Amino acid sequence: MHGPQTASRALLALAALGVVAVALLGTATAATAVPTSATHTEDADTLRWGVSPAPAGSGTARSAFDLVLEPGQSVTDTVSISNLSAHDVTLDVYAADAAITAGGDFTVAARDEPRRDVGAWIGFDAPVVTVPAGKRVDLPFRVTVPPDVTPGDHGGGIVTSVHAGDAATDASSVRLDLRVGARVVVSVPGPVTAGLALTDVTTTYRPAAAGFGLGRLTVAYRLTNTGNLAQSATTTVDAAGLGGLWHSRAHTADVPALLPGQSVRLTETFDDAPPVVRASAHLDVRPQASDGYVPSDPLTGEASSWAAPWVGAGVIALVAAAAWRPARSIARRLRRTPAGDPTPEE
Repeated sequence: MHGPQTASRALLALAALGVVAVALLGTATAATAVPTSATHTEDADTLRWGVSPAPAGSGTARSAFDLVLEPGQSVTDTVSISNLSAHDVTLDVYAADAAITAGGDFTVAARDEPRRDVGAWIGFDAPVVTVPAGKRVDLPFRVTVPPDVTPGDHGGGIVTSVHAGDAATDASSVRLDLRVGARVVVSVPGPVTAGLALTDVTTTYRPAAAGFGLGRLTVAYRLTNTGNLAQSATTTVDAAGLGGLWHSRAHTADVPALLPGQSVRLTETFDDAPPVVRASAHLDVRPQASDGYVPSDPLTGEASSWAAPWVGAGVIALVAAAAWRPARSIARRLRRTPAGDPTPEE
């Protein structure tokens, strides 16, 4: 195999890289996604640039680098960096392993995190590139797959970054590390297994602020890719209580493809949950099929929690306690009044 090929698996369903990753005082965050283009305004200058795979040999446009490579194989590809600004821009260029945002979207790890997967397989001739104003630079890079790599899907990204602001002289200053990148997916042939695990299903009920009325039921759960193929899924969560007298409309969500080993904690919120003493939730997870591969089996989970109007019950208890002593005193006086005595006139 002498060039990049398109992988036709669930990995192709991975979400496009999302929002700008911002670093405070140069400390990168791995929980935010990296976009394919960015705009930053500082004083009178506007910095705009984009990153994308160079067209394939056939001239076909690509939204990501999707490669099928054998263990030990090495290929060269090209990333295009377009400067949409009115002045030259100098960018750091590096590769990083795939990561995942809190919402389950694809992103890349922070620059200072160790590279153990695709991020370690990609090499550039130079770590810095200057792109003239209004121009595009095509930057070649090489992907070398280790000979002992495990079969399945591996993810990472090519990232360009620029620092905005200055934290060198003022500890209270903020320096933005603006990152723009392109997704890189390497699929290694061999025995493959699709697998998802559903764990840590919990429910939490929050009563209405006034003590009465509709509260909020939050259902949380964790999905983990236990196979070696990227796996997406559709989840359906419904909630009920009082033996089915209350039943909320089911919430359905599409979970972006998780790479092997990745795990994400997700939540669904029901804002129409009455105080039904005990509320329960049922969760169905249906893994999506990959092209040519059978998905893992459907998963189910359940959880329940108390859903009583504790604040309202407390108010009622206080009112009852306040009324108890006067009522008790009147009852005692009535017991002491001899039978037949006239009732005192008011």
